[in-house]
Amino acid sequence: MMQMSNALYAKKSTEELEELRIHLTSELKTLDKDLDRPRKNCLSFLNSLIEHDINFDTLVEQEIDLKEREIKIDLNDYNKNSE
Repeated sequence: MMQMSNALYAKKSTEELEELRIHLTSELKTLDKDLDRPRKNCLSFLNSLIEHDINFDTLVEQEIDLKEREIKIDLNDYNKNSE
Protein backbone atom coordinates (compact mmCIF):
# COMPACT_ATOMS: atom_id res chain seq x y z
CA MET A 1 0.00 0.00 0.00
CA MET A 2 2.80 2.40 0.87
CA GLN A 3 4.42 1.97 -2.55
CA MET A 4 1.13 2.43 -4.37
CA SER A 5 0.09 5.53 -2.46
CA ASN A 6 3.52 7.16 -2.70
CA ALA A 7 3.60 6.53 -6.45
CA LEU A 8 0.14 8.02 -6.89
CA TYR A 9 0.73 11.17 -4.89
CA ALA A 10 4.29 11.80 -6.04
CA LYS A 11 3.41 11.87 -9.73
CA LYS A 12 -0.17 13.10 -9.94
CA SER A 13 -1.66 16.52 -9.35
CA THR A 14 -4.86 16.92 -7.35
CA GLU A 15 -6.84 17.47 -10.54
CA GLU A 16 -5.46 14.31 -12.12
CA LEU A 17 -6.29 12.31 -9.01
CA GLU A 18 -9.84 13.68 -9.02
CA GLU A 19 -10.25 12.72 -12.67
CA LEU A 20 -8.93 9.24 -11.90
CA ARG A 21 -11.34 8.91 -8.96
CA ILE A 22 -14.28 9.88 -11.18
CA HIS A 23 -13.16 7.40 -13.82
CA LEU A 24 -12.77 4.61 -11.26
CA THR A 25 -16.21 5.32 -9.80
CA SER A 26 -17.87 5.10 -13.20
CA GLU A 27 -15.87 1.98 -14.08
CA LEU A 28 -16.93 0.29 -10.84
CA LYS A 29 -20.59 0.90 -11.66
CA THR A 30 -20.25 -1.04 -14.91
CA LEU A 31 -18.69 -4.16 -13.38
CA ASP A 32 -20.74 -7.21 -12.53
CA LYS A 33 -20.68 -7.89 -8.80
CA ASP A 34 -20.05 -11.64 -9.16
CA LEU A 35 -18.23 -12.03 -12.46
CA ASP A 36 -15.74 -9.19 -12.02
CA ARG A 37 -15.07 -9.55 -8.31
CA PRO A 38 -11.22 -9.47 -8.38
CA ARG A 39 -11.17 -6.44 -10.67
CA LYS A 40 -13.89 -4.71 -8.66
CA ASN A 41 -12.00 -5.28 -5.39
CA CYS A 42 -8.79 -3.90 -6.85
CA LEU A 43 -10.47 -0.81 -8.31
CA SER A 44 -12.41 -0.22 -5.09
CA PHE A 45 -9.22 -0.29 -3.08
CA LEU A 46 -7.52 2.14 -5.43
CA ASN A 47 -10.58 4.39 -5.44
CA SER A 48 -10.61 4.44 -1.62
CA LEU A 49 -6.98 5.48 -1.51
CA ILE A 50 -7.68 8.41 -3.78
CA GLU A 51 -11.08 9.37 -2.39
CA HIS A 52 -9.90 9.58 1.19
CA ASP A 53 -6.52 11.12 0.37
CA ILE A 54 -4.82 8.18 2.00
CA ASN A 55 -1.09 8.19 1.71
CA PHE A 56 1.67 6.95 3.93
CA ASP A 57 2.25 10.33 5.59
CA THR A 58 -1.38 10.73 6.65
CA LEU A 59 -1.48 7.17 7.98
CA VAL A 60 1.60 7.81 10.11
CA GLU A 61 0.09 11.07 11.39
CA GLN A 62 -3.13 9.28 12.32
CA GLU A 63 -1.25 6.53 14.11
CA ILE A 64 0.79 9.05 16.10
CA ASP A 65 -2.38 10.99 16.97
CA LEU A 66 -4.10 7.81 18.18
CA LYS A 67 -1.12 6.88 20.34
CA GLU A 68 -0.88 10.38 21.83
CA ARG A 69 -4.56 10.33 22.74
CA GLU A 70 -4.23 6.74 23.98
CA ILE A 71 -7.12 5.65 21.78
CA LYS A 72 -7.36 1.92 21.29
CA ILE A 73 -9.25 0.58 18.31
CA ASP A 74 -10.60 -2.95 18.38
CA LEU A 75 -11.56 -4.06 14.89
CA ASN A 76 -13.55 -6.97 16.29
CA ASP A 77 -15.97 -4.46 17.83
CA TYR A 78 -16.22 -2.67 14.51
CA ASN A 79 -17.10 -5.90 12.70
CA LYS A 80 -19.83 -6.70 15.23
CA ASN A 81 -21.36 -3.23 14.91
CA SER A 82 -21.36 -3.25 11.12
CA GLU A 83 -23.38 -6.46 10.85
